[in-house]
Amino acid sequence: MMNLNLMVRTNGFAIFDPGVVESFFEEDISGKNLLDLFISTDVGDEIVKAGCLVPVINIPKYNYHIIIKDDSEETEKENSVWKENAYFPLLIKNECYIADMGAFMEWGAHGQEVIPVKLAINPGMYAVSVKLYNDRDHFESVADAGYIIELSKRDHLPPLTADINDDMIL
Repeated sequence: MMNLNLMVRTNGFAIFDPGVVESFFEEDISGKNLLDLFISTDVGDEIVKAGCLVPVINIPKYNYHIIIKDDSEETEKENSVWKENAYFPLLIKNECYIADMGAFMEWGAHGQEVIPVKLAINPGMYAVSVKLYNDRDHFESVADAGYIIELSKRDHLPPLTADINDDMIL
């Protein structure tokens, strides 16, 4: 299980293997604005269906607590889940990262403002569930909110059954 804080400044975040993202395209994508391509064309839907990335989009700017775990692990935050969006296919061939969607604005640029965080996830095919949790204090105010990213290893890449455009906000 991994716990991290991720500052989101650009509409959301994604989990991905950069090599898998690059292999989706038939051309060199270095320096290209993939985020604009994802938003303005069907490429965004197609790259998610192909298991190249798991997006959590349409969320406000905030420093989110994110728990990444496999389906056999437990976390006390499961008792505070408000919403779940499942399942996203995810293919990891080499390395896995999480980053603000701004990382896709100038793909692979050195010195970019958004630095992806490397995750300790083994190569393989996964069904990914995104869960929004919200802990309340005794005054019913938000005490802690964030996301649980649950990975279930599979023998084959599962179909997309999650709603790509689901607003995962409080």
